[in-house]
Amino acid sequence: MSFDFEEQRAQIRKVRYTAGSVVTLLGPALGAALLQGGADKWVALIVAILGIVGGSATNAMAATKVGKQINDGQFSPPPPVDPVQMVTDVMNQIANEAAAKVNNLNAVTQVAATVLPGLAIGGVGAIANGVSAVEAAINEARDHLK
Repeated sequence: MSFDFEEQRAQIRKVRYTAGSVVTLLGPALGAALLQGGADKWVALIVAILGIVGGSATNAMAATKVGKQINDGQFSPPPPVDPVQMVTDVMNQIANEAAAKVNNLNAVTQVAATVLPGLAIGGVGAIANGVSAVEAAINEARDHLK
């Protein structure tokens, strides 16, 4: 299991921003409650101001992070993709992979014919015919893609 530090940082930012929002809301309310409860007006004022400043600081951090993300292009839409080009690329990749598999099969067929001379030639010949048919289909597909 891998540990993703960026995901952990994102979770920490989320908690910090949420806490900042709560502090912004509760600071003035707590200051007013203290004032109503008989606390010194300066203590109530300090509690209210700390709540407002603390919440504003977290909002500023959030705005800075979002600004950086915008500059990094995180909110930009992906570049448009040409569907024909995408299909052509995938088909070329499939043709290349199939050609590699055919080459592997040819190598195995040659080794089998060399190592096992008693093997029925018809079996090796049938494999070779199948390989040739696959190669022809790959080449035809490549010609159509050009």
